[in-house]
Amino acid sequence: MGRVIIVGAGASAGTLSAENAPICRDFGKVLQRKVPRWRVAYPNLSSCVEYLCGVLPGTDPGDWSLDRVWGAIDNQYKLFGILHHDGFPDRSTIVCAGFELKKAVCAVYGDQLRERIDQAARGNGTLKAVLGATEPNDCIVSLNYDNLVERLLSALGKEFVQPKNERSSFGDGLILVKPHGSLTWWRRLFGRGTDEIEIRTEPLRESEIQLPGNGKDVEVQPGIIGPVPHKTELLYEQRENLSRLVQAHWSLARRSFASADVIDVVGYSFPEEDDHAMLIFQRAAYLSRERRGGPVEVRVYQRDEGEYERVRENLKRNVFHSSEANYSFRGPVRID
Repeated sequence: MGRVIIVGAGASAGTLSAENAPICRDFGKVLQRKVPRWRVAYPNLSSCVEYLCGVLPGTDPGDWSLDRVWGAIDNQYKLFGILHHDGFPDRSTIVCAGFELKKAVCAVYGDQLRERIDQAARGNGTLKAVLGATEPNDCIVSLNYDNLVERLLSALGKEFVQPKNERSSFGDGLILVKPHGSLTWWRRLFGRGTDEIEIRTEPLRESEIQLPGNGKDVEVQPGIIGPVPHKTELLYEQRENLSRLVQAHWSLARRSFASADVIDVVGYSFPEEDDHAMLIFQRAAYLSRERRGGPVEVRVYQRDEGEYERVRENLKRNVFHSSEANYSFRGPVRID
C-alpha cells in the first residue's frame, strides 16, 4: 500500500533547465559550454573521446552522450584482453579517464548546479508540488546524481531517510532511495577493495575528488555508478560498501514498487537500455499481482504527450500486463 515517486533525468532538466542539468545524450554539449577547457582539465578523458569519435556514430568532442562514452570506456577496461589491439588508449589512460569522468559529472551535476538548485528550493514547480503531496512512508526513487530532490524535500519541511541498509528504520518519514548513487555520497577507498560511504547533505565538489599519490593513500570519489551496460556494483558477490548500499537501495525500490497503489513517474521514460532497472521493476510488478486488488494508478509527468506515450508503451511492453495499470498524463515538468 502507498505511493512511489520515480524521479529521472527529465525532472532535473525540467526544473533546472536542460541547458544546466542535461540528460545523458546532451552531457558533452553542456560540458563544453560549462567547462570550455575540459579537454585540458581532463586529458585522459579527452583522448578516449577523440578515439571514440571514429567508433561511435554521432560522437563529437563537443557533443557526446555520457552513457555511450562511459559505457565504451568501461567496456574497454573490462574487455581489455580482447580489445587491446584496436588502437584504443592504453590501460592507464582508460583508468584515469574513468576518474576524470567522475570529475566532469561533479562539475556539471554538482558545482554548476548549486545556485540553480538553491533557486528551485525557494521557488515552485512540478517536482516540488509532487513531492509536497507525499505522505509518511511513501518512497521516492531518485535515479539522478544531483541533490535536487533532497533540497526540495528540506525546503518543504519533509522528513526523509536515506537508508544505509535494507533494515534501516524509517519511522514516519519518507524513504528516499538513490539506486544509481549520489554526489552527496562521499566515498573513501583504502585499497584492497575496502571503502566507506558517508551520506552528506552537500555534493562532493570536483576539487575534493582525491586520487592516491602526492603523499596521500586514500581515494575520495563520489559514490555513483556509471550508466554502463555491465554494472559490476550490482553483482551479488561484490562486498564493497558502495555495492552493498546501491543493492540495498534497489531492493527497497523494488519492494516499494511492488506494494504501491499509485506510481508517479516524473521525468523518467523506463528506457530499454536501462535493462537492470527494467528487470527490477518487472519483477516487482510480478510479485505484486496476487496482492493487488485492482490496477495500479500510473501518473506520468513528461515533456509532452509524445514522451508520455513512449513511457506508457515501455511500461506496457516490459513491466505491466494490459489490465494491471491505468495511465494518465499529468503534464510537463517545469518551474513556475
